[in-house]
Amino acid sequence: MLRNLIPEFLDVLDAADPEAAYHAYFDRHRALLSAYWRNYVLDPDSSHATEVIRATLRAERTDLKAVLESVDLVQVAQEAMARTEDLLQVDRPVDLVLMVGVGGANAGELVVDGKGTAFVSVEHFTGRANPTTWGMGLNPDLLPVWVAHEMAHCVRYTSPDSASDLKRLVAEAGGDYAVSQFFFEAHLWERFLEACEKRRIAIPLAPGIMPVRDVEQLLRFAARCGATVPKSVVSALARYPNDPEGFKEKSADLAAEQIERLKALGVRHVHLYSLNRSDIVLKIADRLGWRKENVPNT
Repeated sequence: MLRNLIPEFLDVLDAADPEAAYHAYFDRHRALLSAYWRNYVLDPDSSHATEVIRATLRAERTDLKAVLESVDLVQVAQEAMARTEDLLQVDRPVDLVLMVGVGGANAGELVVDGKGTAFVSVEHFTGRANPTTWGMGLNPDLLPVWVAHEMAHCVRYTSPDSASDLKRLVAEAGGDYAVSQFFFEAHLWERFLEACEKRRIAIPLAPGIMPVRDVEQLLRFAARCGATVPKSVVSALARYPNDPEGFKEKSADLAAEQIERLKALGVRHVHLYSLNRSDIVLKIADRLGWRKENVPNT
């Protein structure tokens, strides 16, 4: 189902008291917007939320209004949604939300009340970068790509029995290998391989390893994608509340140990979710002898 929140947001901007109008808008869609805020912005009940809202409301929106006048974003999204549902053989309900975002995320996916929910923040698809909205200036023609991408995540999170032919889709897209979602327990990798074998997926598969940087962030990620975080991981890292370096060292230990367990199962390649930070990754590399200075000359 397509949910278009853009008209309501524009009404907020035109209101006599935009800030009060935004709070009313938030309350009308609290289940969705609260999940969006907590995953992609910050806690909406925190002291910082007010300034984020005010910055959103005073941002310059000429580019957004121009694209809304020239492109039927609703029709584009509906067509992309229908094509994606057909391509992925979606067998669980998925909502697609068109909205004006509050932070820097141009799109994302959530599980709200047990239903996969993809969202696209249209201020990023105006064709012109806008620093007042953090708009990326993406061409509106790219909107279907983001719709498909986020819906695919929703299917993956909520539809374990989807009949999508992953092997064919990856091959047609020119993919040579696939990377799994992050996990911590080796037996889950074995189960994943068994499921792929049943689907006749023969491309190389790399396990996704998440070096933990922040426990609360990790738990949010896991809730969004359906991953599990063992209590042992949380407990091991909870010992370093005021010791960031000790936390990083333990995080690297956990990841390196997981990789060693996977190597024992025959894994040759892994994918590290670095989140654009190299410090813990380098510590993992040191533990596993991956640094170039540790590689013998051949």
